[in-house]
Amino acid sequence: MRGIILTLALIAVAGMAINTTPYFPIALGHEWVYQDSSEAGYDTSRALVSGMTTIHGHETFIVTKRGVEGIDSSFYQVRPEGFYEMFNLYVEMADISIENYPVLFMKNPAEIGERWAAMSIDTSMMVMGFPVDLTIDVIAEFEGFHDLILPIGDMRDCIKITALADWKIDAGALFADSGQDLYSISYYVENVGLVSQTEFDIMGAMMGGSMDATTSKLISYDFSSIEELIDRPEGMELSAFPNPFNSAVTIRLPSADVRRVEIFDVTGRVVETLDVPSGAGFVGWEPSQTAQSGVYFIKAFAPAAEFSTRAVYLK
Repeated sequence: MRGIILTLALIAVAGMAINTTPYFPIALGHEWVYQDSSEAGYDTSRALVSGMTTIHGHETFIVTKRGVEGIDSSFYQVRPEGFYEMFNLYVEMADISIENYPVLFMKNPAEIGERWAAMSIDTSMMVMGFPVDLTIDVIAEFEGFHDLILPIGDMRDCIKITALADWKIDAGALFADSGQDLYSISYYVENVGLVSQTEFDIMGAMMGGSMDATTSKLISYDFSSIEELIDRPEGMELSAFPNPFNSAVTIRLPSADVRRVEIFDVTGRVVETLDVPSGAGFVGWEPSQTAQSGVYFIKAFAPAAEFSTRAVYLK
């Protein structure tokens, strides 16, 4: 009897459309820390929602990822029909560039077993003077719910999305090749977001090389950085309010000994240095007209200590 009930429950879930919006919570200041593994070894990276822009007429989140190899930016959109990542392709020897092609990683709503066209590219290029046709079609599938053991701990009821790429290269009489390979395997948790993802090097496979894979697993996440800090007690820590802000921000200093405050953007560049009058408890900052919306890091310097916080600027 228990087996019959379980089977009926699975059938009911499989036929039910699920609102997937809570599975990609993304807002300015949200941060995820991942353990990345590949054939080269292990690394730790931080993904921070650092700014906003507009691509193809849609509001777009800029996610800055920091790892041992440097800083990289990705672009994401949350539309009514689902969650998109902007795809970029550059083939140096072919002098071809595809920028900000929207890939529908997660459809909304979605049913278990449902498939959808995530990406379809059909383009031509010149390689060493020869015309080459390239097509890439990616189909994503909502495979169901799974439990994972991750560095952050046990994660239950993770949505699993598997993406397959059908590709074809045609250079006429010179050569032609085609194949079907895994594009990515992703797991999402409600109100947390992406908790595990394996990405495969499709271009490596298409160019006749090995298809390397990189897996990222969630270590921790922090969604608290955009909360209002105005009610925190003085003297406890460096804080900024209002936060987010859209014209000027007041920085509450943790010590009367602070003499200098520096403002950094997400690349680590100092955008402004503020001199603090002796004994001051507050200092203000007004971003320049050229400053971009996004996350800014604030560091206060006292003779015997340093303090840091961050604030979100919204134009």
